[in-house]
Amino acid sequence: EDFTRNIDTVINPLMAKKDITFTKDISGIPPCILVDKLRWTQIFFNLLSNASKFTPVGGTVLLKAEAIQAHNAQHGFRFTVQDTGCGMSKAFLAHLFEPFRQENTAQNKSNQGTGLGLVIVKSLVTMMGGTIEVQSAQGKGSTFIIEINLTAVEGHASAQQHVELDMSKLNGKHVLLVEDNELNIAVAEGLLERVGMQVTVAENGKYAVDTFLQTAVGTFDAVLMDIRMPVMGGLEATETIRALDKADARTVPIIAMTADAFTEDLKRSLDSGMNAHISKPIDPDVLYRTLLEQMHCM
Repeated sequence: EDFTRNIDTVINPLMAKKDITFTKDISGIPPCILVDKLRWTQIFFNLLSNASKFTPVGGTVLLKAEAIQAHNAQHGFRFTVQDTGCGMSKAFLAHLFEPFRQENTAQNKSNQGTGLGLVIVKSLVTMMGGTIEVQSAQGKGSTFIIEINLTAVEGHASAQQHVELDMSKLNGKHVLLVEDNELNIAVAEGLLERVGMQVTVAENGKYAVDTFLQTAVGTFDAVLMDIRMPVMGGLEATETIRALDKADARTVPIIAMTADAFTEDLKRSLDSGMNAHISKPIDPDVLYRTLLEQMHCM
C-alpha cells in the first residue's frame, strides 16, 4: 500500500503533465513484502521518472509486476517498466550502466541529467540479489526488466503502521523550495501543492538567500533545501540565512533534501543550522510528517 501510494503521489503528476498514459499493474505483489523501503522506492522512482522524461507528449508508460519461480522459500517477481520514448542505440546500451554516461541525440538533448540514475538502480538491484535487463531501440522506446526474489510478510504490517496525518494543517502554508533539478522541482511542487501549500522556487542557494532576505518576516513557514547545487550549496545557504539580521532567520524551519542519506551527512546538515533531514527520493508521508513536526502543527 505504501509503494502504490508513493507511485500515485509522485509519478502520476509527472505523467499527467505530459499527457502520458500511465498503466500500473502491480496486483501480483503480495500485500506486504520485506525490503528497504527507501531504496526500493528509489529504484522505481528513477526508472519511472526517466520514462516520463524521455517519452514524448501523448506517449505511454507501463509498470507491471508478475510472479515468477523463486528459490529459498521466497517469492520471485518480474517488474517491467516500458515506455514509448526516444529509446537508445545498440552501441550505447553496452555502456548504459557506466557512471556519467548519457547518449546525446536530438530527442534527449533537453533532458540531460547527471548520468547516475541508472547506475544507482543497477547497484541497488544487484545488492538485493536481483538482475536488470534492458531492451531498447532508437525511436521505439525502452523496456527495463527486473527479476528479484523477495520475502512476503504475513499480515498487513505496512497498513497497520500507517498513521493518517492531518493534511489540512498544511493548507495555506508557504514553503521556499530550494532545488536546481527540474524533475525534483516538479515532484516536490506536486507533493506540496497537492495538500494546498504555496511554493516559491529558488534554483540555487544564492537565490534562496536573496529571496529570503527580500521578503517580509514570516513569509515562509519552512524552507526545503537541497544540499548539492551550483553557485551556492545548501549547507552554505543555510549558514548564511541563519546569520542574516532578520527576525525569522534563526527560527524558520530549514529541512535538508538530499540523496546523501548517511549519518555523517545528517550531522553536517544539522551543524549548518538545519532542523531536519529528508532523504531522496522523497517519501510523501515523511515529507508531510516532517513539515508538520517542524512547523509545530502535529
